[in-house]
Amino acid sequence: MKEGALRFIPLGGVGTFGMNCSVLEFADEMLLIDVGVKFPQGNYPGVDLFLPDLTYVTGNAHRLTGVVLTHGHDDHVGALPYLLNQVDVPVYGTAFTLAMAWERLANGGRGGRNGEGKIGGEMNQVLFGSPFEVGSAVIEAVPVDHSIPDSAALIIRTPAGTVVHSGDFRIPGGRAGPGLEPLRQAGRDGVDLLLCDSTNAERPGVTGSEEDVADSIEAMFRETEGRVFVATFASHIGRMGAVLRAAHRTGRKVVLEGRRMVRNFEIARNLGYLVPPRGVVTADSGLMHADAGRAVYLTTGTQGEPFSALTRIARGEHSQIQVGPGDTVIFSSRMIPGNELAVAQNIDNLFRMGAMVYYQAPPRIHVSGHASAGEILTLLSMTSPRHFVPVHGDYRNLVACAGLARKGGVLPENVHILDPGQVLEVGPETASLGEPVLAGRMLVDGTMIATLGDPVIKDRRRIAREGVVVVAVSLPGKGKSIPEPAVHSLGVSVGPQGEEIDLAAAAAARQVLKAWKKEGGSREDLENSLKIAVRGIYRKELEKRPTIIPVILDNGEG
Repeated sequence: MKEGALRFIPLGGVGTFGMNCSVLEFADEMLLIDVGVKFPQGNYPGVDLFLPDLTYVTGNAHRLTGVVLTHGHDDHVGALPYLLNQVDVPVYGTAFTLAMAWERLANGGRGGRNGEGKIGGEMNQVLFGSPFEVGSAVIEAVPVDHSIPDSAALIIRTPAGTVVHSGDFRIPGGRAGPGLEPLRQAGRDGVDLLLCDSTNAERPGVTGSEEDVADSIEAMFRETEGRVFVATFASHIGRMGAVLRAAHRTGRKVVLEGRRMVRNFEIARNLGYLVPPRGVVTADSGLMHADAGRAVYLTTGTQGEPFSALTRIARGEHSQIQVGPGDTVIFSSRMIPGNELAVAQNIDNLFRMGAMVYYQAPPRIHVSGHASAGEILTLLSMTSPRHFVPVHGDYRNLVACAGLARKGGVLPENVHILDPGQVLEVGPETASLGEPVLAGRMLVDGTMIATLGDPVIKDRRRIAREGVVVVAVSLPGKGKSIPEPAVHSLGVSVGPQGEEIDLAAAAAARQVLKAWKKEGGSREDLENSLKIAVRGIYRKELEKRPTIIPVILDNGEG
């Protein structure tokens, strides 16, 4: 590390959505900004979550002064339990952000360190406009608009320079209000590095307003005769409030569906971020007959999550709620890249049930929580950074955001697109790349944490693709005939043909056992021979290579 340099190291959140986690280093200190998760998409059977590889952080825990959270979404706070199970470090965040972090800790803090069932880390609430110290850094949280309360941009003043982290943000109408004045002041004082949300960098103009969405929802409630189902993110407290107010104005009752929807409603109400109109929220069982046909169900399941309330309703598997003709379903959300197939399946199922489904404009039923190109240019104008790094986006989003930085006046050589683990060293005059650090994804499967290359994932993929065959043989006793092997295949073939192939595999196993008895050999030799012979049958007949599991039983006479 260059003396006096400011080092920025993304461990996640660049080149992919999710796992947002960044390291800042200055002097002999390390500061962590966010520590999020990513939900699996694609061929990862049984995997619950992805985490950023935190090896570099935990290996330098003696230098880690704190974790600062920008807001409470899972892709920014979800990995906190896994970090705090390994290190004891203070955590800083605004009130609602810490409430969301506590929820993740309560649900994800398995085991604790040293088997004590405790998680390290003191929670410290920060206030907007009140700078706080973390080690030698002085940090100020600046309120920014986003799809969850208490979202913050961060001004981080260190001995090696000043960093602004935009957090996830938008600037309604592209007009920066007085609440963003600290960012302007930071720009006047000098910003050495701006880290900027890239999610919507490809979109021209500015992001639409929540007021437009609220008006559309209320109009749909008025125009719709039957029940309405509104699916949105459980953390979108502003959207939740818009639905409650629209229901109250149109004489409807609201039923909350989904554990996280109910829990986040309670947290927001207790903290004063949500004040529901009196009597508008009820339980499904509490609906009067006159209300039942005009109820509003506010539900989770915008991304086709398999066990969410809306997915169970769409599959006809919900124990209390069914959708049918006369019902309207509104997807008040965007599809997160990678979830398109699951969401489309739910939409098709709901249409098949006779419901009217709205999932794209018009009408305007959703606006993004992230800044479009015009708002990013506004942020650049306010902060005038020397160096710029786009974060929070797929690679194409990073490239688009980098282009905006150059358009906004940052010198081309001072715009840096980084991969996870790359180290940007920002000095007084120039910046350069240092030696990269270990980075990547870890997977969470129940209580197991492993790498993507772990053999268990390869085995699951192979089994899912080719199937599995169990072949059980009994070792023949002295002077006894060869026992008949038993073969049972799963996920390999179907119907009478499959039964015939299983019988052929059993016959091949019997020949192997017969030869082994005659020629002798170890059990390992027998297992390998059984695998080769049985797999050969399925390869010949089906062009498949299933996983073969030999089970060798000893009758005790050998």
